[in-house]
Amino acid sequence: QRQGLADPLVCEAIVAQVEADIEALHVCIDEGDALAIKDALETLELSAYKIAEAMYGNVDLEAIGRPLFAESAFVGVGFGLGFSVVIDAAASKVPSSTGEMAWGGAASTAFWVDPAEDLAVVFLTQLLPSSTHAIRPELKQLVYQALAD
Repeated sequence: QRQGLADPLVCEAIVAQVEADIEALHVCIDEGDALAIKDALETLELSAYKIAEAMYGNVDLEAIGRPLFAESAFVGVGFGLGFSVVIDAAASKVPSSTGEMAWGGAASTAFWVDPAEDLAVVFLTQLLPSSTHAIRPELKQLVYQALAD
């Protein structure tokens, strides 16, 4: 697990590196140096990969979070820079696959992407507060049950 992603300084450093890479690319373009442009693009691609890796990170929520409004426990779920990530599907006790990315909103909205099942779900509703009815876990149960049938 990469606990460093929870540190804002790590995230800030990644963003600063991308900004520097973009600036270097602009200088190379202005100078018209094709080889330098190629090198700058490759460096920028590596920085973009670092951002994607951070977004898909797996900081363990159980270790750092508080399930104030969560419909399920944080066990088996981590967090990247944008959404939750299932790090242990069996421990999460919710139908899912390890590597699944998800997020839920205050009005019971939700999305999840499960690469293992080649599945993407977007659920839009206006049920406030989201704790009124555990509709999201029920939706997941129905979707994964339909996949098994």
